[in-house]
Amino acid sequence: EGGGVLTHVRSGKVRSAPADFDGGFGSIATGPPPKKTRHGHEDGGGGGMVTVTVASGALVGKIDEAGAMRDLRRLPSIGEITAKALIEAGVKSVHELKLDHSSPRGVSRSILTEKQSRCVAISDDLLSEVIASEVEEMRARLLAAARSIRVFGDDDDKNSAWEVVNVGGGRRSDASHDADFVVSHPLLVRNSDMDGVLTRLIGAMGDSILREDTDFHMLSIGRLKEYWRGVKDTGKNKKGDPKHGFQGNNDCYDKLYGIYRTANGAHRRVDVVLVPRCMLPFALIGWTGSKQYNRFLRRFAIDERGLILTSHGLHRTRDRRTVGQTPDDGSLELGLAPEPPAPSIDANGADWWPPGWDAGRRIERERDVFELLGVPYKEPWERDCPS
Repeated sequence: EGGGVLTHVRSGKVRSAPADFDGGFGSIATGPPPKKTRHGHEDGGGGGMVTVTVASGALVGKIDEAGAMRDLRRLPSIGEITAKALIEAGVKSVHELKLDHSSPRGVSRSILTEKQSRCVAISDDLLSEVIASEVEEMRARLLAAARSIRVFGDDDDKNSAWEVVNVGGGRRSDASHDADFVVSHPLLVRNSDMDGVLTRLIGAMGDSILREDTDFHMLSIGRLKEYWRGVKDTGKNKKGDPKHGFQGNNDCYDKLYGIYRTANGAHRRVDVVLVPRCMLPFALIGWTGSKQYNRFLRRFAIDERGLILTSHGLHRTRDRRTVGQTPDDGSLELGLAPEPPAPSIDANGADWWPPGWDAGRRIERERDVFELLGVPYKEPWERDCPS
């Protein structure tokens, strides 16, 4: 019930923890406070590491609950509130949930909705690895659906120009429990060109996309203006530091989180992201991952270049102008997309174009984004990074 041992890794010194120390173990960074980088952002600071080892029943209970929460939330449609209710009822894993729910007296029967119960029934499918043939089946089905909605009327050449790219772990040659796809068309350049397209595309998928069977069918549409407002915002955060616009691994694209039924009857998780062409290289980087690699890349952009890198674009922190990109509607409305586009920024904070770049060139490939950041290009399979 408190106490323990504190060990400083660098010095090797050991001392008792305070009697009222309520438990914890792991590593805690110590040392001087973070320093400001050349662009006014904090680095991680220095110092040693403290390893904390304790025996605390309360802490073990918290760890058990956290592990149970992670395991239960692997199942689509099981959110934090439902998982917490299950844990409080004594159900602490997907395996236990399946057993409990199969019993007429199972406690989970009064907790789960009918749609969540259907997810439990197909949980083995949903948590199994998606194999290459299934990914290709989904990709081909999406491509056929995009062509069939005939956005360009009777112009077969234009209707056939859709592109569907498998992203996520599959693009990094990594095993995955779902399949992620970015969908784009070379003539649908801006967000306004995409109005209503995703809804029509999903409708054309027919019964291969589950709709009423589960809670795990979510469409997110029309949020891109939120992104541009975030980029424009130059106020201060809760800590009083200047905001750096829209950040993180999230995005505001039109997208579907759903379940796909394969030709063999298996159920697989699928994410479909509709992307305006002017943002495609950024969407491919963001959705390919890995998540930790993207965090490092975006932190480098802010700290070393004074740039905001997102899954939508590249912007300068000092004036929020868009770098090297064909303008989107939202950026034009807010005056963030000048013509010609703004140059990138070098390590000294000065305007800078990489070799081969000038104001007349536009970002068209992932490699272009890396060049504007001044970092070596990495192929998708080179972007795995432990969390």
